[in-house]
Amino acid sequence: DEAWIALLLAVLPNLAALSAHYNHPEGWITRIVSKAAWKQSPFHPNSLSALQRLETLDLTWSGLSTVLSHYEYLPFFHLPSLRTLRLGPVQELHSAYSAADHPAFLPVPAMSPVESLVLDFFCNGRHGMADFIASCANLKRFVYQHTNDIIWVSRQDEEDSAGIDASFRPWCFHEALQTQKQSLEVLHLNDLGDGSMPRPNPPYRGDVDPISHDRWFGSLVDFPRLRDLRMRASNLLNFHPQETEEVVLLRDILPRSLTFLHIADCNEVYCARLVANLEDLLAQHDERLPNLQSLLISPERETPHGTSIRVKDSFRKQWTTLQMMCDRVGVQFSLGGGEKMETKLNHWSPGKVVDEALFG
Repeated sequence: DEAWIALLLAVLPNLAALSAHYNHPEGWITRIVSKAAWKQSPFHPNSLSALQRLETLDLTWSGLSTVLSHYEYLPFFHLPSLRTLRLGPVQELHSAYSAADHPAFLPVPAMSPVESLVLDFFCNGRHGMADFIASCANLKRFVYQHTNDIIWVSRQDEEDSAGIDASFRPWCFHEALQTQKQSLEVLHLNDLGDGSMPRPNPPYRGDVDPISHDRWFGSLVDFPRLRDLRMRASNLLNFHPQETEEVVLLRDILPRSLTFLHIADCNEVYCARLVANLEDLLAQHDERLPNLQSLLISPERETPHGTSIRVKDSFRKQWTTLQMMCDRVGVQFSLGGGEKMETKLNHWSPGKVVDEALFG
C-alpha cells in the first residue's frame, strides 16, 4: 500500500486538496508525508514534487481500535503550502515525546503556513495541542472539540498514562494560543465537546482537580483580530477562581474586534453573573465591543454526558432584559440555537435543541 500511495502522489505533483477518510490509521501515511516534506527518496526534488503544493488536507479515521498520538501528525506541519488542516482522532497524552527517527516528527516553531486547524473528531489534548499550535506561523482559525475517551495506542502508553485525568484543560490551550495572538481570528474551543469528568471515574494517581473542565481559559483582550468566539460559559468567566486568580469581568477580557460571541453550556446558576457582565458590556458597547453583531447563549445539556439541550422557561426568563438591551444597541440575540455533539465511535453528530416555548 505504501508504494502505491507514494506512486499516486508522485504522479499528482499539482495536488492542492486531499480529503481522506480511512477505517483505521496506518503509520505509512505519516512516513510518506515526512519523506515528501523533506524531499527525500523517493521524492527527490529534481524528479518528484509530491505534496509540495498541497493546500488543504482533511484526514480522519472512522475506526478507533488504534488512535495516533499527536506527534504522528507533525509531518503535515512541514508541508510548504498547507493552509487548511483537519485531523482526527488525535491524542496528546504526553507533553514530551521520545526521540524521533525522522526530523519531520518534531515540531517546527512558527514555521508552518497552516492558517486553519480543526481538531473536532475524538480529540484529547491534555497539553493544549501546543506542538501543533506553536508550529504555525500565523494561525487564523482554531477549532477544538474535546472527548474524555482515551484509546491506548500501546500497552506501554496504557501503563504510563494509567490514572491520568482525561478531562478538558482549558488553560493549556490559552498558553499554547499565546503564540498566535496577533493572527487568530476564529476560536471555537470545546463549545460542542465533553465538558465534564470522564465516565466512569478512574482511580486517578495523586491529586486531580475535579473541576478542571470548568476552569477559566484566560483573557482574550490581547487577541486584536479575534472576531468569532465560541466557548463554554464556565471557561469564559472564572466561576471557580483559584487562589492565585481574581474574579474577572467580561469587559476586561474580550477584544474590541469581536463580532460573534457564542456562550455555550450555560448552567442556570451562571445566568445572573453572566447577565450582569453582558449588560455592563453592552452599556459600553461603542467603547468595548463596537463590532459585536451577534450574541448566542446555549443552555447546558440535560445530562453531563448527553446531547439533548432544553431551553427551559426559567432559563429564558433570566435573559429577557438582556435581549431588550441587545435590541437597543443593534446586537442580534438568540437562545439555544447552538448544537451539541454526541460522540460515537464512527462519527460526530449534532444533538437536539428543544425550546419549551414552542410547546406552550
